Amino acid sequence: MSVLNTDGYGGEKLLTYDFLAISAVSLISGTYSIMLMTTVLLYGNAAGYSPAAAGLLSSSFAFASLVMRPFTGFLADRFSKKSLCMIGLAGYILAPLAFVFTKSYLLCLVGRIISGAAMAMTSTASSAIASEIIPKSRFTEGIGYFGIGMTVGAAVAPAIGLQLIARLGYGGMFLFSSAICAAAMALMASLPYSRYRVSAPPAQSPAGLKGIVDGMYERSAVFASASTLLITAAQISVSQFLPYYAQGRGVQDVSLFYLISAVGVLLPRLLGGAMKRMISDRKLLLMGYVILAAGYGVLFLTTPSGGAMVLSAVLYGFGHGTSSMALNSMAVIDAAPEKVGAANATYWAAGDLGFAVAPIAWGVYCGHMQYGGIYLISAILVSAALGAFIFRGRKKQEPQ
Repeated sequence: MSVLNTDGYGGEKLLTYDFLAISAVSLISGTYSIMLMTTVLLYGNAAGYSPAAAGLLSSSFAFASLVMRPFTGFLADRFSKKSLCMIGLAGYILAPLAFVFTKSYLLCLVGRIISGAAMAMTSTASSAIASEIIPKSRFTEGIGYFGIGMTVGAAVAPAIGLQLIARLGYGGMFLFSSAICAAAMALMASLPYSRYRVSAPPAQSPAGLKGIVDGMYERSAVFASASTLLITAAQISVSQFLPYYAQGRGVQDVSLFYLISAVGVLLPRLLGGAMKRMISDRKLLLMGYVILAAGYGVLFLTTPSGGAMVLSAVLYGFGHGTSSMALNSMAVIDAAPEKVGAANATYWAAGDLGFAVAPIAWGVYCGHMQYGGIYLISAILVSAALGAFIFRGRKKQEPQ
């Protein structure tokens, strides 16, 4: 493949066509998922479903992804990663059509379940392919660049979905989501099939059910994934509950917080190469934890307005971007070649679990206590991840 970037960093190529193509697939996949997560609940309410039915239509996506995730790691390590991603993208294309051509609640629910399973397949397979493409000496930098697509997609997807509904209606929005996934499938088809089959012959493992279970997760990714679960649970307190907290403090609009924090999340990924040259992955993660905990602390101690809002948004965004980038790298870099898919699935499953359970847990808490307390608890969760990391004393050998 032609090389688009050779900056002399160890002489190893990063921004190749394959890497840019799989990153574009990640961007489209992330945009699709977040756009539909935002709009399906609105669709359910507009269609006249009960609040519980509309909520199930929205949340079934996350639970389907969580259930499917362990199997995707097993499949990615034993069969073609490219084929697994193509199957997921096909599910992405087909699932929204249930909302276009039928009003049946059951078929729409099936469509959301298919979307969730497809998300597990697409994100695991595309991440595993990216993990194979990125040179080990530039792994954190490469993971940072790869994650830009998901970060940008999450930032712009809600606005895109709402604009499409306003201009084209729900049917047009769902057709658009299928169309962009067809474009992602075309990009995926352009990658060389033979290069992204099985990473290496599967290592000897126990036969039968135990062998299957062993293939569904990767031990070396468990610690980083457990930390990711804590970080994700804390993240939900901001992404879903900050407006309610702000309103209780007399602040009606927190859109500036989300804008600034989105830029903050993006910055570490853009600066990943420069940061990696200056400090180790270990120090990068420690820095991210400290900054993120400080961001939650500012939210707890101040009213989210004016200078306090800007400060908390900067700390939260940069801390979250730095820590999540380092954890993603840590979860995958030590995995054996034949367990890259399982390592990615283990990491992503932690995020799935956080997104599925944390909203419920925070909702129950806020039903009995004041909203501000969730930011103190979030700071404690991040501090717990920091303490566990220090206690564990993980000392990764830095690539030369």
